[in-house]
Amino acid sequence: MNLTISQLRDALSEFDLLISEDNAKDPIVFKRVELFTTQSIEPGILYIVHNDLAEGPYTQSQLLWSRSDKSTNGTAAVMGANAAQLVNALSKYTNEFQSCCDAMREAYYRNKDLQGFCQALSEFVGNPVVAYDASLLPVAQSIIPKDIALQMFGAEKANKEFVLHTVPDWKRENNEDVFTRVGAKRISDSSGDQPTAAVNVLFKGEFMGYIEIFEVYKPITDGEMVALEAAADIASASPYSFEESGFLISRLEGRGVKGDLTSSWFSALHWAKDDGTYVIAVCLPEEKTGDKLSVDHVVRMLRLLLPYSVSQQMGEMVVAVVNGRFIGREKALDSVADFLTQLKMPIYIGASEIMQGVGLLHEGYEHAEFAARISKSKKGGAVCFEECRFAYLNELCDLDENKSLIVDGRIARMRADDEAAGTDNVETLCAYIETGFSLGATAEALHVHRNTISYRLKRFRDEYGIDLSVPVQGKDVVLLLLLSCRLAMGE
Repeated sequence: MNLTISQLRDALSEFDLLISEDNAKDPIVFKRVELFTTQSIEPGILYIVHNDLAEGPYTQSQLLWSRSDKSTNGTAAVMGANAAQLVNALSKYTNEFQSCCDAMREAYYRNKDLQGFCQALSEFVGNPVVAYDASLLPVAQSIIPKDIALQMFGAEKANKEFVLHTVPDWKRENNEDVFTRVGAKRISDSSGDQPTAAVNVLFKGEFMGYIEIFEVYKPITDGEMVALEAAADIASASPYSFEESGFLISRLEGRGVKGDLTSSWFSALHWAKDDGTYVIAVCLPEEKTGDKLSVDHVVRMLRLLLPYSVSQQMGEMVVAVVNGRFIGREKALDSVADFLTQLKMPIYIGASEIMQGVGLLHEGYEHAEFAARISKSKKGGAVCFEECRFAYLNELCDLDENKSLIVDGRIARMRADDEAAGTDNVETLCAYIETGFSLGATAEALHVHRNTISYRLKRFRDEYGIDLSVPVQGKDVVLLLLLSCRLAMGE
């Protein structure tokens, strides 16, 4: 066991520990605990001396050790505890601390699970834990309830002063940022409303990121600062989650995607081969895209609002990759819209279709970005890619330029008849194809009776020679009819 004076306070918190300020600052680390009789005091050992003269409610024990400077012996008194109680309390604490360290190593090294790493530390210290990469953006966090997340990172917290007080210490040296914080340090915003403790993650002297405990449920103790430093030691040995791996760059290569993507996208994204993932894109107002503080706030909140999601700014968009196993697309869009409303920002949100795994991530990004641009052009609201698929195809292939060559003559005549008679036969045919030739779904989409759809289909066959009552048409014919309908309707 390794136990510092700071941890000693936590381990014996249920008792009344009386220790002088000078002894409390002793940097000694205890390797083991022994009961003191008459032996000599050896360095690195915490001795427990029981006072037989004070029993019952006045039970008292004494702690004894050789100070790190070896000048004198360190001492402390513990009121209300006998030797056996102290040994049990110290054993319990050291076992829990060791279990925390083992869980962090298991999550970080074996499972490569930065989220689980944060959760293990959070369970030991009793407060939320967040890990940040070198760009000072969160890449993973312990479980944080939505209301607590808003308390930690709400709109009122998104101010320059708060951010400057919650980033690692740094100085400018040769036009570069040099991070100077050594060990865990307590920090807070100017109001003191959000105290935290943070420690840097360094690899061969290079700053890779930092880990932060937020004081939400209970005060952060000095002993928990030691646990925070232990977490940094684990991460610093192999900071794979805090540096670029090029994983997503290789998947998006050649797709013309704006911005750089790093492994931080996947550091917190739990996914399996058959999971349904999707991409959400938030189109930021022009006045916000150049405001790093506002952008970082949106990025941070998306990661907290959407369980196990990862997000990053890409151009004028903030993009999040979400696992549908943890939160459905509709619920996710509602949460993001509510958050933007709180910030009094316009709701320009797009979502890709649901994909299997991450193999089609590049397409999902493009589709979500396009849907967000459609949302912005419509002055707001969440838009799913399925709602604007034809507009995407139209932009991709420039169908309008070749409209006269693509639109089927029968559809052109049907549209002219609709405009003359005020009917909506083209809309009916389009809906019938898009719903998979379903009478019920088409009737529901157009708010008419099934018999009305059946009657119209008969008219299509008799008057225009288009028979879709049975699936005998080739796929190319059906596609041409669908494109013709969409172009004829001006979409």
